[in-house]
Amino acid sequence: MLHKQNPLTGDCKRKIIKYINDNQPELYWDYRDELSIEEIDTILSSKDGLTEIEDGIFENSIDYVFQLEDELIKKVIKEFNIKFKTEEKEEEFKDFCRDYIRTDVNINELIDREKVILFYETDYNVGETWSLNDKEERDELRLIKKALKIPQKDKDYDKDLLMMFRQASYGGTLVIYFYTTLSEIVPEIDKNTLCFKDMHVAIINTYNGSGASCFLKRDKYVKFPSNRDKISYENTIHYNYSFDVCGMVKDWCKGTQFYFCNKTHNNIKQEPSEQKKLKEINRKYQETYDKGGCTFGDIDINRHRDTYYLNEYPCGTHCPHCHQFWID
Repeated sequence: MLHKQNPLTGDCKRKIIKYINDNQPELYWDYRDELSIEEIDTILSSKDGLTEIEDGIFENSIDYVFQLEDELIKKVIKEFNIKFKTEEKEEEFKDFCRDYIRTDVNINELIDREKVILFYETDYNVGETWSLNDKEERDELRLIKKALKIPQKDKDYDKDLLMMFRQASYGGTLVIYFYTTLSEIVPEIDKNTLCFKDMHVAIINTYNGSGASCFLKRDKYVKFPSNRDKISYENTIHYNYSFDVCGMVKDWCKGTQFYFCNKTHNNIKQEPSEQKKLKEINRKYQETYDKGGCTFGDIDINRHRDTYYLNEYPCGTHCPHCHQFWID
């Protein structure tokens, strides 16, 4: 029926607002659309990360958002059979509708698609192991078991752990790998305890690209204090273990079982994350490179310009700007 009264007043206004609320538009995502590595990392590493990414998607899709708003307004006009005497009245009505339209960027659909390899950092860093004698190996094994909360009298895992840290001869950070969907991790990541059983553990050295891992079949969950700083997204790590070092399949660590919960930790001090510190250093290296420079100590040859090979002792590649060198 034709609304002869002003659609911005009375009962008609309330019905229009309800109709808009019941039919809020949302962005459509093609099956090929996905979040970038940087966007996933932002969501995981910051409490405000999800909002930040949603805002970014909204701004980058603003033309599409305006199109969806216009389509909804046309539906409102048709649904309520509204006629306008002047163009000014029509624009006034459209402005009124836009005040109540809240376009959903539909980020949950993208989050549901993503499966990620993550690792939890224990508070233990393993030194170089290639030169250890028997006693030093036993001491190292004891410290690794302590970090993984394995009772010292439990010898079931000693063989696998010994092999792992012998193979990780350059040492590195002791971590626990797990595989999950992004939608499962996002609502849980701020809980203060992470519980594991059947753990894929590794010693990773992301500075020179080395490491080793093993699987510990543990029947009971073990609790570890947690926060965002102790959980890293594998794809963002320079010389990451899964792909750059080992070339593994994406779900290689899916056997790890885990869940989050909140526990009282009696003021346990949590050490700063080694990998987060390395990522920050790597970010600064990249920032310097993007500005046209390079940094001595940055071993990523792709962040140095005009490198050349010198075939005299010690043979290797040299950077003429910061004097970083790579010995054969």
